[in-house]
Amino acid sequence: MTDLIRQSSDWHVHSEKPEMTPAAVAEMAHRLGLHSIGITDHVFRDDNRLKSRAAIIERFGRISGVKIYYGAEVDVYAPGKVAEIPEEYLPADYVLLSFTHLRPGYSACEFKDDVRRLAAEIYQLFLTATARKGVFGIAHPFAVEGPSGINEALMAALTDDDLIRGIDNANRNGIAFELNTARIRRSPDAQMRFLKLCRARNARFFIGSDAHYPADFEALKTLTRITDQLNLDRSDLVAPDRPDTGKLTTN
Repeated sequence: MTDLIRQSSDWHVHSEKPEMTPAAVAEMAHRLGLHSIGITDHVFRDDNRLKSRAAIIERFGRISGVKIYYGAEVDVYAPGKVAEIPEEYLPADYVLLSFTHLRPGYSACEFKDDVRRLAAEIYQLFLTATARKGVFGIAHPFAVEGPSGINEALMAALTDDDLIRGIDNANRNGIAFELNTARIRRSPDAQMRFLKLCRARNARFFIGSDAHYPADFEALKTLTRITDQLNLDRSDLVAPDRPDTGKLTTN
């Protein structure tokens, strides 16, 4: 794993599984040479999985030299609709938005058997996510959890101009896009098309493994291929503790 990725850290990690306690996560991060890590458990529309800030930060604020941040992965579940973090779990150090979960009661779930209608709905969720204020990043953009080939078909239904509209929204609002090898590997052509458009628009990026299990951290070791393809350097990668790094787009 390169110094670029070590210095950028991992800003999308989950602690819901028994083997993913903050202490265990910090130890794994230390072994990889990361200096910081962000715990971002899910906030679904009707299912909050956050632990308290005290359970994450006050108990495990720094372990093995690794600083732990308290984040949240919050779902966009319908156009203009975003799940809410319960008051008792605030404040969070940063928020990631996700618009690609197909859960019962989510608007896109209604169209999972109709790719064109699904693409149109996912696109509206993308616009909702990128228009929000106070958001650090978008988790696994356009990596929909569904049948094989769904992401290629979905992306084929969207034009470059469609995607650029949302990318430019994100740039105006200081929102970064996740680089996630595991998700990119599932639909590489579709994912790289989107990421290359982001790069062309001078978008901001952040590193995230979306680790739910210890083995998921291994994906970070193969991320260099993606950063090389996009010709990224340290100034292109942002972090919640360094929000002013990275490049914002102009017109």
